[in-house]
Amino acid sequence: DEIRITVETNLIVPHIPDSKVNAFVKDLEAQLPAWKLNPATVSKGTVTCTCSQFCGQAKVNTKGHAQDFADRLDAKYSFASDVRIHWTGCPNTCSQIQVGDIGLIGTTAKNSKGEASEAVDIYVGGGIGQKSALATLHKKGVVIEEDLFAELEGILINNFNALPKKTAPSSASASASASSSASASEDSVPSSSDQGGFRDSVKAFFKGPFGK
Repeated sequence: DEIRITVETNLIVPHIPDSKVNAFVKDLEAQLPAWKLNPATVSKGTVTCTCSQFCGQAKVNTKGHAQDFADRLDAKYSFASDVRIHWTGCPNTCSQIQVGDIGLIGTTAKNSKGEASEAVDIYVGGGIGQKSALATLHKKGVVIEEDLFAELEGILINNFNALPKKTAPSSASASASASSSASASEDSVPSSSDQGGFRDSVKAFFKGPFGK
């Protein structure tokens, strides 16, 4: 009957007995299809304000863009450590872009056709806790649809050691791999009853600055 919300918009659900954690997770997955027990790096570290759909102050659709960019970046890159990207739609900075590893504040700028378009000012280097710091301006007026993805790629590669994921194997290689896997002993496949580390994963998912 209790849910706690952290400053980074993570949820903490306390007081669940260990014996009921599995059932709780299954219930969440059934009711919230978009919820993931182990979200990818950028998706896990993304924070947004309520966006232009629900707030007259916001200049950009922070929620829609945040989900889109997180999915694309997670699909293309692997990360050795967490990366927090904070999106806010206006200077009120409800999502605290100044303490994100990367902060994006909504604005408008002209695109390649000279038309006014959704854009962001990019800040880099914020932090919380023992690594607390205020982000500094990296670049102003970056058009979201045309230029932002490339800018984020550069920052993630240069500042956060993002590595491109390997491309999918050819059909011939995939077939060979499948044949090799099929010949392996079934004893090497983990049992579905193996719950090692499951409880810790659930707790880690909900852990925020106040979740320790």
